[in-house]
Amino acid sequence: MFCVGRATSEDRLGASVGFGKARILAWGQWDHQLFESAEWPEGATPQERRAAWSALRGKSSDAEGPTGAEIVCETQPATNLWVAVVAVSETETAVCRPSAGQLANAVAEARIRLKRESQTELETVPAEPADNAKSESAAEPRGLWEEGGVLANETMSDGQF
Repeated sequence: MFCVGRATSEDRLGASVGFGKARILAWGQWDHQLFESAEWPEGATPQERRAAWSALRGKSSDAEGPTGAEIVCETQPATNLWVAVVAVSETETAVCRPSAGQLANAVAEARIRLKRESQTELETVPAEPADNAKSESAAEPRGLWEEGGVLANETMSDGQF
């Protein structure tokens, strides 16, 4: 499998930076191809797939690529433009591709993790007090409020001037 990475980087930063960015983008293309061609379980949402893939592949990408991968071409076609072409054998690609069982387990774990995270977010959002419970306090500012089409953020009370 061949993947191409095209990057922009100022020439003054050097070729290693430009080609490094292009290689990372090429490895990202390869990883994206693995993601798209994976045997995802039926009903897995895009969010669950991304979370599962992140857990399976790790959050940081390997800038050197998989074992046996080669950089077959690097060129600078124009000022501030860098291109890298990487090649990964089909055998190595197959080794790196998670199995259907691994994907099913990762999606199940991602569902649990995403549900827990959404519940945590709901618990951390402060509940709005009922309108009758709101009182104008001279000790505390009202914060963000709207009146007559004007949005205001009150950060000081009258007694703090």
